[in-house]
Amino acid sequence: LSNGVRLPMIGFGTAMIKDPQVIKDALALGYRHFDCAWFYGNEEVVGAGLADFLAAGKRDELFITSKVWNTHHRPADVRKSVEESLAKLGCGHLDLLLVHWPEAWVAGSSMENPQPDNEAPISAMWGAMEALVDEGKVKSLGVSNFSLKQVEELIAGCRVRPVVNQVELHPMCSQRKLVGVLYRMGVQCVAYSPLGGQSAVKPNELLHDERVTAIAKEAGRSNAQVCVRWNIQRGVPVVAKTSNAERARENLEGMYEWKL
Repeated sequence: LSNGVRLPMIGFGTAMIKDPQVIKDALALGYRHFDCAWFYGNEEVVGAGLADFLAAGKRDELFITSKVWNTHHRPADVRKSVEESLAKLGCGHLDLLLVHWPEAWVAGSSMENPQPDNEAPISAMWGAMEALVDEGKVKSLGVSNFSLKQVEELIAGCRVRPVVNQVELHPMCSQRKLVGVLYRMGVQCVAYSPLGGQSAVKPNELLHDERVTAIAKEAGRSNAQVCVRWNIQRGVPVVAKTSNAERARENLEGMYEWKL
């Protein structure tokens, strides 16, 4: 990253993970980047999965990301959210803290009934995040789901620059301008949903696309491996999510040993 911090190219997404064993298995496979969020409601589960690894004194091997949810944009709520995440994860500090979405909602809002909070500008929220960097609770700051304009506005007024913008990126959503322009500004785009759209939200049309299947057959790889490789080959780190140990292995092992 532009601040000198090393971010593993293939991360493990933790949304909807309900069993600490999934995290333990991911560690055994070699995953070291774990992408978490307050909103996922399972950071205690992730923390339980990481506990033995952390107890063995291996915190420095891990890269742990968390995110501040839309209802926590006010400065006091930013701090409370991060302290809750740290307590549940048990990891001492976060390697990366992201603004989950560029939208502030009042307390009690839900995905079904979001109520805008017009008294929680990103600038005030970012100041609270910068204070957490000063205190050593967070190493790096970033954003998620931000447009180019929103990142430019943030950079114009901040002290600690964002180093990441985590967005949906895959062959059907390449966002080449966003990735390229932000990279030149020192902001690395990181891909979520690298295997296609969020299947919990909308049908995945990419993974079984006949073009992906044809390329996978030619390369002697799986469709998922082709999708992961597509992003990392253009220098974009990915966060791939699965509870299936075999698919987790497929998304990581040998991914640097071949090219599209």
